[in-house]
Amino acid sequence: MLSEDSGCGLSVWVAAAESKSWSLMPSPQTTTGAYVTPIARAVLKDLEVAELGDSDVHVKMLAAPINPADINMIQGTYAIVSPLPAVGGNEGVGEVLEVGRRVAALKPGDRVIPAVTGLGTWRTRGVFPEETLLKVPGDIPVLSAATLSVNPCTAYRMLADFETLAPGDSVIQNAANSGVGQAVIQIAKASGIKTINVVRDRPDLPKLVERLMALGADHVITEEMLRKPEMKDIFKSIPKPRLALNCVGGKSTTEMLRHLQPKGTMVTYGGMAKQPVMVPVVSTGDALDFSQGTFCRSFTKAKHQVLHLGHNPQQGYGLGEEWLESCQSERDLGGIDNEPAVCPGGQEGQWHPGLYQP
Repeated sequence: MLSEDSGCGLSVWVAAAESKSWSLMPSPQTTTGAYVTPIARAVLKDLEVAELGDSDVHVKMLAAPINPADINMIQGTYAIVSPLPAVGGNEGVGEVLEVGRRVAALKPGDRVIPAVTGLGTWRTRGVFPEETLLKVPGDIPVLSAATLSVNPCTAYRMLADFETLAPGDSVIQNAANSGVGQAVIQIAKASGIKTINVVRDRPDLPKLVERLMALGADHVITEEMLRKPEMKDIFKSIPKPRLALNCVGGKSTTEMLRHLQPKGTMVTYGGMAKQPVMVPVVSTGDALDFSQGTFCRSFTKAKHQVLHLGHNPQQGYGLGEEWLESCQSERDLGGIDNEPAVCPGGQEGQWHPGLYQP
């Protein structure tokens, strides 16, 4: 079943039956197991629990969230896809029921979360290799533990890896009410970092603003306000941000980027609007994109470079050493002074996987 409130803006599936899973099946319209529309193959099935091996752990799932990345994997549009048939879900928390004779770090009664991507957490029970699980303290609330391994880690890495922020510095982010956005607010608050949080306008905006302020947000504004002169009032009390976090794309990203300090950094980790990242060519900041495993950096009027950003589910994100592409001319950027330029990548005329083509 779905809980109505996970405490972090996510729907959470709570195990309520034995030996069932939401399985992703090849579309009946294909013979290759290709990913098409999710409705065509997401089905609830009764499955036999696998036999316990010497290095395996039998886990009863307690709760698992439904993240946008889970839906993208079902659609086949995510950077990582599982061979079909597969069980959905990348995140969750479970209780150890039984362990194989060679398992040393876990015992029955322990709480565990996935250590790898694509484990398939939308199930009531499963048998997994020991190395694919991480033990977590048993006193963490179930819904908090179920949403621990993706969004809070993403938020922490983005705050820590791309700029050296100190207490009193500021960060601006869009989709601030998302799971990552709320984690950014709380981690930044604990670190003494100010946050400017951009959300879409909505009828219950005051209620959302109140909730984000209660988490520790310093300012909550709408996308429309980004373009208004009143933004100057915010920067009378806090410095302009050195870091921008983007998971929307389109105009929201362009306007947010304009408020960065010179030589600031914008990190893109998603593209909910499915619109390209637009960068003013006079910007002196960097725009980093690792939403689909690539990294777009160093925008200037005459040059930008694309770096590979490798992803290891156990080690997280790390920058590759090899330059993949260097665009040397203003023609490649597609813009002129004070006009936005679209970041291309890969071969000429193509888009690198981290950006959306309209």
